[in-house]
Amino acid sequence: MSPILAEDLKKRNRQKSLELKEGISQGQSGCLVANIKCNSPKKVYLIHHDWLGTHVNVYVAKILLEEKMGYCVEIVDLPVNKGLEEMAKRGDKEAYAILEYWSLSRKYQYIQYVQNDKTIVDAGNLGVYGKQGWFILSFMTDQYPGIDVYREYRTDTAAKYLAVNSSSTLGRLIGPSRTWISFDQQIINNLKLKLYVEYTPSIDPEASIVNKIREANNKKKPALFYFWYPHYLFALIGIKDVYLPGYSDTCWTTYNQQNGLIDCDYPTEILKKLISPIAAQDDRLLYFFNRFAYDTKDQIEIMGDIVKKNMSVWDASCKWIKNNTNIVKYWIPMFEPQQNAIIIGLIVSSVTALLVIICFLFLIVMVSVLMHRKKVRQQLLRYAPKTLPITVVFTDIQNSTLLWNIFPDKMKTALEIHNLIIRVNIAKYKGYECKTQGDSFMIAFDNPAMALGFCLNVQKDLLLANWPLEMLNHSDTMEVKCEEQLIHRGPRVRMGIHTGSDCEIHLDKTTQRMDYIGNTVNKASKIESIAEGGRIYCSEEFVEAINHQVAHQLITMEKEADLMLENIVNKNIQFQPLGLEELSGLEGLHSIYWVMDMKSRRYIYLQQLELSTIHINTDFRYIDELKHYLYDPTSLDDKIKSNLMFEIFTIINNGYFDIPSSTTEFEGFLFSIVFHYVFERLKEENEYY
Repeated sequence: MSPILAEDLKKRNRQKSLELKEGISQGQSGCLVANIKCNSPKKVYLIHHDWLGTHVNVYVAKILLEEKMGYCVEIVDLPVNKGLEEMAKRGDKEAYAILEYWSLSRKYQYIQYVQNDKTIVDAGNLGVYGKQGWFILSFMTDQYPGIDVYREYRTDTAAKYLAVNSSSTLGRLIGPSRTWISFDQQIINNLKLKLYVEYTPSIDPEASIVNKIREANNKKKPALFYFWYPHYLFALIGIKDVYLPGYSDTCWTTYNQQNGLIDCDYPTEILKKLISPIAAQDDRLLYFFNRFAYDTKDQIEIMGDIVKKNMSVWDASCKWIKNNTNIVKYWIPMFEPQQNAIIIGLIVSSVTALLVIICFLFLIVMVSVLMHRKKVRQQLLRYAPKTLPITVVFTDIQNSTLLWNIFPDKMKTALEIHNLIIRVNIAKYKGYECKTQGDSFMIAFDNPAMALGFCLNVQKDLLLANWPLEMLNHSDTMEVKCEEQLIHRGPRVRMGIHTGSDCEIHLDKTTQRMDYIGNTVNKASKIESIAEGGRIYCSEEFVEAINHQVAHQLITMEKEADLMLENIVNKNIQFQPLGLEELSGLEGLHSIYWVMDMKSRRYIYLQQLELSTIHINTDFRYIDELKHYLYDPTSLDDKIKSNLMFEIFTIINNGYFDIPSSTTEFEGFLFSIVFHYVFERLKEENEYY
């Protein structure tokens, strides 16, 4: 974090501390409660570092731990190394937590403290994605389509576009400080890009990079820059990723780093939480830290309020908590362990008492247990639909049995990642997990728009997850890109959605969970079974329910649902009819639709390429030209590329593109689809190796 911003935050936080102390004397000191009095002997130390995201995490946790759980919290400012040492040294006596740990970047420390010494405990994923890498300003893709793809940086046109002055033959990459560990020059050299790195001065480098980016954005001038997320700047201006060759362990080895051989993107990682052993022994703390998880955009939203609205970290965190009570309720345990101590004390003290008193105490214990169980059930059932109609979603990993046979060890990790993504989104979109079997989930929703948001967001999160790299060579899990945008990566999850009232709702006496039985559930399950991995299929009834919400302008009071409805109105989300299908066990034919996010090129790729059945060698007239292009990309000019594009789209167009004339201006993105399609088909037909 910039020293200037850090100092400014200290002033704001000091002022806020004074306000809170004054509030205590007046009986108004809390975010969620009127008055906080930290008299508890239970103390928790939350460690933050010198970047803003860690400050946000600890203040969100501090408010909840103090106001909802009765712990006293002390925030400790330590560098990462010192924080780990402190936790390892004193963690068997004090409750410590680091709520944002980059385990890939610091994997050797993770191995030492967590896996080998076991002086620190892994409390699971934070839910926030972290990444260093290359970025551009969003408006640049309007000025220069394709400038977000690394291959373009090999051209003189891109070099001139990114150059600082007209005499330069190389484009500028605004780089990090030389004191930081980075591999940008290696990437440029190995990918043969016409760029140079303009390193940032070592004095306040973050502020220098941010100022250059904001200045370029204000003047609408192009800027290619090294940066990282989450960062507050993403809340202030439009920023896009640059698509470099995908990260892999084989690319990012220590040997390659030391010998200048890095030629791929920086890693993306789901950030972790670490706690001390004594914290893990406290059931309530363990419950809280295990479930403390939110989205990258949530953290960026809080940081944006801090910077844009000059709020203190406490105020911005409090605002977010109040606006997201549905998320934070999931973190708070419903039980009170001190009750156990009271009961034990009563039992010990009543050893010499009369038998009737012992029986009486036993009855009290039983009532307490039953009340606790009732509270737990109420907590679990709070989002379970109680009335009809309901929306049911089924999910399943494509070819999971085969994957378990091929990757028995790695699939355990993959399933943990998959289940985490599903459950984080269930909480976010207020769904109810009815049941799970293996890698399949059944989820029920009151609101069709929330079900839609759940499915779309799960598919996005699955693409970005940190899957075991050994699995990514299999046809069902391999990474597929188009225009350097991810189409597939990791296990492919198929989804089916249906809305209906042909269903019985009852509480299962054995599991004490809500259960749904009937054709509504069966139909959702059958729709999922005919879907392909990575796709979301739905029923006509679901589409009608969504359209009803749109037509009647039903404001749901749920921002996630309202966003879905807004995207449907703006045609960013569309429902593509797939025709009539027989569904096993159900009478008649059923209209099936494919949910398509039109803002993502993924769906264009899936529709135009994976669903097409043309035979390249017989249907495509320009096969020789394209084979030549595969060996020598400079061999085709824009006119020939335009002819290729026109020919292939004449064959595979399904009415979703206006077919361009072969004489019109060359369209780079469309040609990329054509090239990728034909290249894959040639490989299938053994025409190209």
